[in-house]
Amino acid sequence: MREELGYAVPVFVRSAAEIDKVAAREPFTAKQRQASEGKLQVAFLPRKLSGPEARNALALATEEPLAIEGQELYWLPKAGTKDSDVDLRALEKLVGPWTMRTMGTVEQMAAKL
Repeated sequence: MREELGYAVPVFVRSAAEIDKVAAREPFTAKQRQASEGKLQVAFLPRKLSGPEARNALALATEEPLAIEGQELYWLPKAGTKDSDVDLRALEKLVGPWTMRTMGTVEQMAAKL
């Protein structure tokens, strides 16, 4: 991709089985989901985080919860992602580059696979 585009592009590869597992996860309680007007976000990470890395990342949660399972970080914004009070830049510095999709998009990918 670097040759074609002229710049580096992080790539996050998951198997069909891994996408199925991500789509089936429910990292937040029903109460948390009902309290949110936002869409559940899934950040695909390049690797599984160490315990200290995960704890530091989760410490950035506000009233908007964060969860980490496997190589994915889950975030439930209270409304639109642009209105979030989670410091996404600080979070990305802690966990590394990511690609983020809504859970709805992940579910659509799982259905196609």
